Amino acid sequence: MTRGQVYTLEGIFAALVIVVSVFFALQATTAMSGTPSGQAAVEGEDGLTRSTLSAIDDRTLRSAVLYWTDEGFHCTPSDQEYYTGSADLSTCPLSTGSEYSDDLPTNAFGAALAEGLGDAYQYNVVLRYESGTTKTQQMVYQGQPSAGATRARASVPLANDHQFTAADGTQSGTRLSDEPGRLYAPPTDGDASDDDLYTVVYVEVVAWQT
Repeated sequence: MTRGQVYTLEGIFAALVIVVSVFFALQATTAMSGTPSGQAAVEGEDGLTRSTLSAIDDRTLRSAVLYWTDEGFHCTPSDQEYYTGSADLSTCPLSTGSEYSDDLPTNAFGAALAEGLGDAYQYNVVLRYESGTTKTQQMVYQGQPSAGATRARASVPLANDHQFTAADGTQSGTRLSDEPGRLYAPPTDGDASDDDLYTVVYVEVVAWQT
């Protein structure tokens, strides 16, 4: 092979390298421009939902799960078990302007959701538990989630000696074992008569941008 031929081959290889580099650069640009604009927002929303729920301590979650009267959650309308657009303070001791009165639910859990998700998001809260099959109890319903809604879930073990939560967020003095048929979720052993686990409730938050 002559020196001229070597130079010719080197030129061809160099040209090929340039062509391949340009091709991959164009492919990367096309892929980025073809990505749905909502994808980054969904990933961010998903992270925000998870981080908001994971930042709430176990005691606050348990207090919210047990924030229950004989007929529904505290400060809900008399004919409704869960929260919708706002709390009904006429059904509980809280007053307008008091701590948590504007939160859903009206306790530290509701305040943490409002702070973590902000005004740009709406959310539903659903409680799941086992009773032969998986059953649900709505806690908060703010509307039909959008297509980009994301979920985060946390498990809350309940013991038989855990107490129901009063409307002001304090312990009521009434244990689950004192009134085993009161909570929406029944005891796993049927009567909550021992020191074992009462049940496990899964708190699911579904959030979406308004």
